[in-house]
Amino acid sequence: MKKDEILEKARRSNTDAQGEDERSLAVIDKAGFCASLAGVFACVFFVIADRVRHRRYTVPLPGAICFTILGTMFLYRGIKLKRVHEMVMGGILLVFAAALAVAHFLDLIK
Repeated sequence: MKKDEILEKARRSNTDAQGEDERSLAVIDKAGFCASLAGVFACVFFVIADRVRHRRYTVPLPGAICFTILGTMFLYRGIKLKRVHEMVMGGILLVFAAALAVAHFLDLIK
């Protein structure tokens, strides 16, 4: 093989099916992480705002959303990178999310 053929083959193997290079994939990953954190902070803001406005906490719904965001992020990353501790953490967070969702729905039918 010639040098140019080897370089071309390496370039093709370093890009995915959509033509994304490593830098753009890292940017997409960081964007997803930042969006997840923004969702978590929005949920915390709504819990605090509800406390100030109504003098009570409505944790179940924002908490369920918050734990769903974080749990899914950890679980997906754990599965893709084959990291057991992240899969376990994601599973635990999703169990909390499910428990808070059930608490919210029980509060709705009360």
